[in-house]
Amino acid sequence: MASSHTSGLGLTGKLSAVSARHPWRVIAIWVVVTVVLMVSSGIVGGVFTTNISFTDNRESQTARELLKEWQGEPLFESLVISSEKYAVQTPEFKKFVTDITAALRKHPDKIDPAQTSNVYELAAVQPGAEAALISKDGHTTLVNARVLGDVDSAIASVATLDEAVLPFRANQDFTILRGGFISANEAFTTASEEDLKAEQYVLPIAFVILIVVFGAVVAALAPVVLGIVAIMLTIASVTLISQISPLSFFVTNIVTMIGLAVGIDYALFTMARYREQRHAGNDVMQSIAVAGDTASRAVVFSGATVVIALTSLILVPNTIFIAFGIGASIVVVFAVLATLTLLPACLRLLGDRIEGVHPAQWQRLAALACGVGVVAVPGPARGVLAIATFAIIFVPSIVRKVTRRGTASANTATTSIDDNTGFWAGTARFVMKNAVVMVIGSAALLLVLAIPYTHIHLGSSGPSSLPEKYEVRQAFTVLNEKFVSGFLAPTDIVIEAPDVKAAAVQVAIVNFQQKVSQDPEIRLSRPPVLSEDGKLATLAVALTGDLASTQAQDQIRRLRNEIVPAAFDGSGAKVYVGGTTAINMDLFDQVGQYTPIVFAYVLGLSFILLMLVFRSIVVPIKSIIMNLLSVGASYGILIAVFQWGWAPDFLGFGKVDAIEAWLPLMMFTILFGLSMDYHVFLISRIRERFDETHENTESVAFGLRSTANIITGAAAIMVAVFGGFALGDLVMFQQMGLGLAVAVFLDATIVRTVLVPATMRLLGDANWYLPTWLHWLPDLRVEKSPRP
Repeated sequence: MASSHTSGLGLTGKLSAVSARHPWRVIAIWVVVTVVLMVSSGIVGGVFTTNISFTDNRESQTARELLKEWQGEPLFESLVISSEKYAVQTPEFKKFVTDITAALRKHPDKIDPAQTSNVYELAAVQPGAEAALISKDGHTTLVNARVLGDVDSAIASVATLDEAVLPFRANQDFTILRGGFISANEAFTTASEEDLKAEQYVLPIAFVILIVVFGAVVAALAPVVLGIVAIMLTIASVTLISQISPLSFFVTNIVTMIGLAVGIDYALFTMARYREQRHAGNDVMQSIAVAGDTASRAVVFSGATVVIALTSLILVPNTIFIAFGIGASIVVVFAVLATLTLLPACLRLLGDRIEGVHPAQWQRLAALACGVGVVAVPGPARGVLAIATFAIIFVPSIVRKVTRRGTASANTATTSIDDNTGFWAGTARFVMKNAVVMVIGSAALLLVLAIPYTHIHLGSSGPSSLPEKYEVRQAFTVLNEKFVSGFLAPTDIVIEAPDVKAAAVQVAIVNFQQKVSQDPEIRLSRPPVLSEDGKLATLAVALTGDLASTQAQDQIRRLRNEIVPAAFDGSGAKVYVGGTTAINMDLFDQVGQYTPIVFAYVLGLSFILLMLVFRSIVVPIKSIIMNLLSVGASYGILIAVFQWGWAPDFLGFGKVDAIEAWLPLMMFTILFGLSMDYHVFLISRIRERFDETHENTESVAFGLRSTANIITGAAAIMVAVFGGFALGDLVMFQQMGLGLAVAVFLDATIVRTVLVPATMRLLGDANWYLPTWLHWLPDLRVEKSPRP
């Protein structure tokens, strides 16, 4: 009996059948793996960092490494001290600032006493230089202190600084705000954690959508569980990997986002095919085997395309791209493995109980729970719960009415996918009949939406992109209004020479200071300091404007290309410009350099894989063009919302001068991979039907009406997941969440429902054209072999 279920099956079908025959054994293996990874990661702990490092010797990285080797990380914090009652030059203000400086110097293990200074000390050493540290109205000044440690361990030093300053905050005559590189990192980390917590409220929306698609609570629960399992295993895995090489702290956000999206979608595709087989009268084991041989096989190739796209990020020699590429790829692999093995085992144990529990009573209870949450839960989660409440109350009836197939269970299904009736069947007929108009209209719409992309400005999130509640944002605002905001994160000038005390080098340093003092946009921040061995020297300058702005980048370029060469030419010294803004600019340049490489890698390997899977050169070319159209349209909407500020105010999206520099490349890899989910799933059903009937038009219509309901549900889940990130506090994740949600929506509606079927109708049998000189290629087709 068992052999009858596996005869004629491919690898994925056999794997699913074997997993279904030994369900408890499979579940036990997954439990053991999960426990081992979770316990191991808990014992070992993770090494996550908010630091961005280059691995290809960028100038800012060289400056950082030289300073780190000499005196540790050059991390400075600024205390912005203001008083409405006293001016900076009054004795009361001077005593207050002097006392704070002395309190900080009492902690030499955490705060460097030699590099802790105030305006009064600077005036004594460099008369006239103190003007840069006094606000225009004369009532605000700065105390700068270098905190000891690297980017991560310096958080403890900042905590010591806060303890030292705490008694002074009680003085009602003065206001103290802390800002700096560590303060900004700390704020971004906190906001990231809060945004990650808000994502948990997306699960109810995904669950409701699955209930709408399946019409059964138990069936809806299985994909959610598989998605959570994939996320748990991935987070444990990246925690262990971080022991080898520190990974970006934000990798957990990416893993959660991608894991929920693909984990639920892959299980959804396979379960839909399983239930279709059960509706057709096949027994449980046969249905699992067929689903494994078709839908799960599509999942494997779809997952392979996603992994190809995501691993391209590892090509970029930057720790944040490498971390995102590793984490996102691992969660996709776990999601695929769970779909191939754990899902069949669960389906075997549940049997027809997968259809259990009618959703009506759960719908009312869930709506009530979410409604209470809207009132009780603060922050971005409130918006998510509000959407969930609306979806729970209205979406089921709307979807049932539109599809006319409802969400009937195995016991009540009345419509076969072979029936040419219903909303999607009508849509398929309309698209087939008006194919030329559909292609021109949909392509034109996507191109129009992409137009704003031609005006994109790339940048990086500075403190100004944080919510107002963060102290570093407040400090930045004061500095930007009353000082040069670059004092929060000075630009380091690192000088390397055989002897920095040599006359030529010293003259060059003086020349540099003079040129900076004459520049209206750059200020001297710290005087020169020489290393004990005489091989290094450093000083710092402060840039005007937002540290992530185009203006600040232009100032870095001027320093590197004009001021530094003019001052140090002929001195025999090597000069490196580093610091936060220089790191950002090097990141922008790096992204621009590697974008063509990533595109070539993703598009090239995806073309090869799709050509092997569908035995056609037309399908992969068409797929690539359509994916690029949807990605371009999402880019355009992203620019219109965030850069141009076209979004309604109630959505809470922040208007920024520039889009995150890493975002377009990151979005491309994620979107190109995820959009292939729908494409592979749709084209595989079309090809399966074509091999049986050899009728292209009928096969395209069949593929559309048989997959549209599932693709719509899967896209709705992805939109909910990505939309959860868009409702967070961090502008960078707002941009990513909205961009991904819009792209998935466009891909599942305009592209998969209209553009793909219409072009396939026009191309006819040419869709499956493969030159004879390529017939030697292996046949890796997704769909079942044609019936004899």
